[in-house]
Amino acid sequence: MHQFLQNARVAAVVYLLVTGFFLFSLPAIADEEDIFGDEIAPFGAVNSKAWQEVAVVIPARPVKDNLAKIQIFEMPRYKYYIDIASLSISAKDNVVRYTVVIETPTGIKNVFYEGIRCDTREYKLYASAINDQPLKEAFVSRWHRIGGGGVSAFRDNLFNYYLCDNSIINGKRSDIVQLLKYPPGDFIEEDATE
Repeated sequence: MHQFLQNARVAAVVYLLVTGFFLFSLPAIADEEDIFGDEIAPFGAVNSKAWQEVAVVIPARPVKDNLAKIQIFEMPRYKYYIDIASLSISAKDNVVRYTVVIETPTGIKNVFYEGIRCDTREYKLYASAINDQPLKEAFVSRWHRIGGGGVSAFRDNLFNYYLCDNSIINGKRSDIVQLLKYPPGDFIEEDATE
């Protein structure tokens, strides 16, 4: 029994030494390069460089002829439109920017100029307006996580079905415009019946 306890103590000391070595040495290694000698990108980096948002210009208020209606099944009483003219994609920061018009059942139109960051599943509000007012820059503009329902359901739908393909932008601008104008009925209606 005494031999067993002594072996257990030795095993515990060896375990602590080995674990301690890895705990203190790995962060130093990981800060510089991985096991293949490649530089490790910091958290939130795109293409091995620290992520940086491109300069954003607030577009003009949307006009009716440029609006593509999208169906949001979670909020059936509201009407949602994307302003095709304002749609822009940026491979530099992996963000798709657009103006969305949300019409309430009483006819009030809420207009938002936003961006969706595909690699982090976040959105940012840049400007807003009500009815026929011009877009005004948001007082506070920061990134928020996209939720799955409620008032943010349209962002979830835009992320999943139109703008992003997993963590990257869903093709070229023309591909996204095509999806917005002529969405395949099957990929939205399947989710609506679940």
